Amino acid sequence: MALSILTNWTNGQVLTHTALVAEFNNIYNNALTLISPLTGTLDANGNRLSNIAVGTLSVPGINFNGSSNTGLYSSATGSVDVTCAGGNIATFTNQIINLRGAMTGNSVVTTGAGLYDHILTNTGAYRFINAAGTTSANYGMYGDSSNNINFDVPAGTDSLNFRFAGILVGWLQSQSAGMGLLFEGESSADHAAPSANGAVIYTKDNGAGKTLVVCRFATGAVQTIATEP
Repeated sequence: MALSILTNWTNGQVLTHTALVAEFNNIYNNALTLISPLTGTLDANGNRLSNIAVGTLSVPGINFNGSSNTGLYSSATGSVDVTCAGGNIATFTNQIINLRGAMTGNSVVTTGAGLYDHILTNTGAYRFINAAGTTSANYGMYGDSSNNINFDVPAGTDSLNFRFAGILVGWLQSQSAGMGLLFEGESSADHAAPSANGAVIYTKDNGAGKTLVVCRFATGAVQTIATEP
């Protein structure tokens, strides 16, 4: 308790009304000091704690002992934010859960999972919302009970795109009830030979303005599969 008494009374000392009023005023005017700082566990007995300060990133409304910049705050109306060492790592609203940084735990305890792995069960999926913002059906990546990894796009005319360094280099697309692999551009030179028992397929120019579809094997030999008519 931080509040101190005004008079240390002794046996036989006369208690005057002035001293009594002063003691009560000391309590009335400093009531918060009776419980702050706490000297034991505070039991709310099922009651709410209300009107907590919203706080900031560096000074959260609720912080932890020995870490004044770690805790909970509210960056906007309807938002609950988590700050650790003055850095925002999570924001929660009625529409989003925004997590930042690497996960150091797994959502599923399983053999082979690494410390920073993100684990989904074979009934869970990474899903996207379509451009219209109306559905995520058939749009994402998931595993199944047969240990397959499945990639879904919403419509038959949509494609699975492959981009490297922000450049589209090819895609898989369904047309006429079948799948097609498209090479968006030609390789400027032959690809390096793969390791033993490997093969790499790519496109290149034949030197006369025609595109070749070729395959290179581990031996280094480049074989033409097809030539642009």
